[in-house]
Amino acid sequence: MIHSLIRFKNKHPFLSVMAIGMILRFISVVFSGGYTSFDDHFAVVELAQYWVWDIHNLSSFPPNIVSEAVQANGFFYSGFHFVFFHLFQFVGIYDPLWKLVLVRLFHAGISLFVISFGYRIGSLITTKETAYRIALLLAVYWFMPFLSVRVMAEMAGLPFLLYGTLIIVRQEQIRLGQQPGYHKTSFVVAGFLLGLAFSVHYPILIFILGLALALLIAGNTRGLASAGLGFLAPFLLVEGFADWLIWRRPFYHQTHFFSYIIDHAHSYTGDSWYYFASDLLILLLPPLSLMLLWGLLRNWKKNFLLFLPVFLFMTVYLILPYNSHRPLIAMLPFIIVLGMAGWQEYAETLNFWNKHPFIRKVVWGFIWGMNMLLLLTVTPLYPNKASVEAMKYLKNFPENKLLIVEANQPENDIVVPVFFSGKQIEYIAINTQNGMNQVPAHTFKMQEDIFVLFKGASSLDMRVDSMKTVFPDLQLEAKFTPGLIERFFHRAIGSHHRVEIFLYRNISSQP
Repeated sequence: MIHSLIRFKNKHPFLSVMAIGMILRFISVVFSGGYTSFDDHFAVVELAQYWVWDIHNLSSFPPNIVSEAVQANGFFYSGFHFVFFHLFQFVGIYDPLWKLVLVRLFHAGISLFVISFGYRIGSLITTKETAYRIALLLAVYWFMPFLSVRVMAEMAGLPFLLYGTLIIVRQEQIRLGQQPGYHKTSFVVAGFLLGLAFSVHYPILIFILGLALALLIAGNTRGLASAGLGFLAPFLLVEGFADWLIWRRPFYHQTHFFSYIIDHAHSYTGDSWYYFASDLLILLLPPLSLMLLWGLLRNWKKNFLLFLPVFLFMTVYLILPYNSHRPLIAMLPFIIVLGMAGWQEYAETLNFWNKHPFIRKVVWGFIWGMNMLLLLTVTPLYPNKASVEAMKYLKNFPENKLLIVEANQPENDIVVPVFFSGKQIEYIAINTQNGMNQVPAHTFKMQEDIFVLFKGASSLDMRVDSMKTVFPDLQLEAKFTPGLIERFFHRAIGSHHRVEIFLYRNISSQP
């Protein structure tokens, strides 16, 4: 059996990589439930499900979610999930867990194109052997399977972005080499794909502008014009016409996106740009990250068509006030492609590297060892497990329509994943700034069955006693704890999103 697998791998290296990538992503599909952050759940999943519940009012937003933050993500991606969820219910799939399993399976499927297109771009700029290594990294880099199944616009837009870029790179090589096969219509197709990528994830526009600038510098103005025409089609149809149908205002979401970026430019600023750069190097695992960085910079002139958009994107998101980590995820495949191609070419000329194969084996052994350790840990990770399990528990109480959420934190944006309860639940968020004073007293008298969800164990007894001034018959119903890996991250970085959940119920309302 093992010998057969080895023979297959030697005969079909690319298919072997694709099979490994598919298996790893399927593991994440099955075991990696939950969600990682606001953007990949509340701004997409919760919004799409809310529209399914209120299908005649697509211009509305969940009452507990700030509408500006949701609008900043664009309609196309959220709207796609709305169609998905609506089709699921049409065929009789109502369970939220099964819905997200199918959604993760879909994302896992399209993520295989990232491996394929990365390999094909690599084949254009370097040797087939190096392109194979690029595909292998895209398949098994420790974060790739986990991120590939998440509901993240940054990842979902990558197949369109990579394919459009692949077409342009290939056509440019044909043009410059005066080879047969150059077609102006190919640039139209590439522009169309880039337009779809933009509609999925707006920040990708910076990369697209960098690609356009590189074409302009290369002197291919006709190809640039053709790509621009292709870009206009999804831009006008998705961003213009769809927004006009729903809000009677074309480009409604784009306007809110840029307004949100300007208004909240300094909201995400916590560290200087070099801290974000160092985080990126750590994410890519040193010393491999340093090797990729050197390869990226070393061949900047040779691969200028790819280098310029990546460099422009990284510069904007590392230096401007809006220096969030999230948009940088979309650049990771390009960093891997360019970095690996440049490093392998450099390594072939490095006498010390070639004369000491033992050191080379030790370095790569360390890299793959660390990668495998993280890969096996992160691939099946179940993020925000406690919050998800608490909402799943509420499925047992279909009559309950009100939830009180108490969090021992000052932030106003306290959200819970209502989607996993499988029903519309109104929840009132209480924080340390406002307390119970923000809740109208008559709200509770109209409810027969009330649950109170406490986030975090800090000062829990005192917080429960405070809540009992309104609900004197509160009793602990269930406790939900994060997974082992989540608890480790909580201790390491102190994130309040990965905390224990205590679900209390007003016993006077129990049957």
